[in-house]
Amino acid sequence: MLEINYHKNYDFFKTYKGFRLFGGDGSDFEIPDFEEFRKEFQIKDTEKYRKPAQAKFSSIMDLLNGFILDGIIGNYKQAELPLIHQNLENIQELIIPEKLIFIFDRGYNAMELYANIMSMNSYFIVRLKDRNYIDDRYKIKENDSEIQLEITKERLKKFHNKTLKDKYSKIKHLNLRILTITLENGTTEYLLTNILDKNFTIEDFKELYNLRWGIETNYNTMKNRLNIENYTGKRKITIKQDIYSKFLKYNIFQYYRIYFNLLINRTKRQKGITQEYKVNQAHLIRKLKKYLTIMILNPTKEIIRKYTKKLIDSCTQSPNKNVKNPTTTRNKKKQRKFNINYKPT
Repeated sequence: MLEINYHKNYDFFKTYKGFRLFGGDGSDFEIPDFEEFRKEFQIKDTEKYRKPAQAKFSSIMDLLNGFILDGIIGNYKQAELPLIHQNLENIQELIIPEKLIFIFDRGYNAMELYANIMSMNSYFIVRLKDRNYIDDRYKIKENDSEIQLEITKERLKKFHNKTLKDKYSKIKHLNLRILTITLENGTTEYLLTNILDKNFTIEDFKELYNLRWGIETNYNTMKNRLNIENYTGKRKITIKQDIYSKFLKYNIFQYYRIYFNLLINRTKRQKGITQEYKVNQAHLIRKLKKYLTIMILNPTKEIIRKYTKKLIDSCTQSPNKNVKNPTTTRNKKKQRKFNINYKPT
């Protein structure tokens, strides 16, 4: 019905200086608070409170085009790093490694992750915690400087992949680059990368890291528009089926969104209108929910053609102006006194 030739370098997909940008991140998904789920997702309460019914989700997303390349449902307390390594393994057939930049937040500071991505011949940008590699950073005097991170025995102990561990046990250090960025509010952030090309400036890295925010908006769309946390059964396999089917719908939505935006703006240019427009996403999702099941259950050329035309006619008639939203300061989350599902004992 719909073929997304993602692994090919078509102009259809956005890039940054010829690179595709991937963000890796995790999120907690709410699941029904049934004992069957709590057991299967290894949610163990303490003596003082009942833990929330949640599953761990790890994904790799295309930051410029919105697609989910891979998603894994893990147990409640499953660590993020093993999951992201599995994500990386799962996407191998979809990517051109030399044309990729992976962007990570502070939770992914791990030399094994850097080594894995470098072994793929890909690139990464990761935001450091304040005390990450502080002794190495102490020697840095410039805002943009190359840095050699020594591969010590202590750092090698944290490698779980035996092949990577054997390979990097023969290498003394990683040649990387560290950037010190001062934000508008005066705070300082540190970015670590293996992109040594000076054509990528500090401003480029600042822009690249900011693009990672697309993961948060994607999660918001999945949870609030596609209702990804609505489930149809009481078994772990049912949860996975529901979530993975929503992923498929989400990727189809992203493909149509890109395609309709191209159609809308091409028509506007023909009329001499230079203002950028975009499809109304909520309307597109509503129509997909209505038509997609029909097209899947009746995948004939006539049905596909009929309902694709309905989608185009409906979703390109009243587009929204593409106005950049004003930037706002993200409020720091207040720490709860008790767990959200706290029950006194």
